[in-house]
Amino acid sequence: RQSAGCSSGYHPSLEDAVNAALKQVNAMALKALQLFTGVCLLMRYLVIGYCIKSGFICILFFIRKRVFYPMNQRKLAFLCVALTSLTAGCAVFEFIAQPFARQSLPVSSSVSTPQVFICVERTIYQLSKQRDTWSTKVTRREEALGILETGDYSDHNIMGFRLRATHTPAQGQLLLELKGGGPYYVDLGVDAGLQSLTAGVQGCLQQS
Repeated sequence: RQSAGCSSGYHPSLEDAVNAALKQVNAMALKALQLFTGVCLLMRYLVIGYCIKSGFICILFFIRKRVFYPMNQRKLAFLCVALTSLTAGCAVFEFIAQPFARQSLPVSSSVSTPQVFICVERTIYQLSKQRDTWSTKVTRREEALGILETGDYSDHNIMGFRLRATHTPAQGQLLLELKGGGPYYVDLGVDAGLQSLTAGVQGCLQQS
């Protein structure tokens, strides 16, 4: 016999409220991380801008032999080399640290490039409904070259899952390349994301 002061069983309303609260917390955390990454990106551009300015002054100095800063030639040359190395080092670090995965899929010769791109877009749309870190914005689409990109794939220091799909009809191959980095290039689960992407695209292509 169940006492009046106790309750048992499934409470869907309570679970729904908890899930809704967790989604709000996750959305707020994602916005905060995006803001932090934007500030870091702004600081990086400021460093690059100062490097370009210093390099321009270096060129003028060595060509016209005038001192624009109160320092001798050796110090000015060292400053130019240091700033240039810093900028190059940042670019190399971004390339190495970015979480990345790739997978090749066989594609029937009867499937056209537009059909392949439709499957890719449908799959990432479905994945974005499960996890909002997937970018569904197509930023490059060149069917003649067989290239589809989302989320400004070629840019660095952008959070979320971004992909490049390259279809080569002559070889009957589709190459999927996925980036999935968060703040400080934390891996958002790029390997698992690629598996989900691959499974979805394969299932769609089989129906084409």
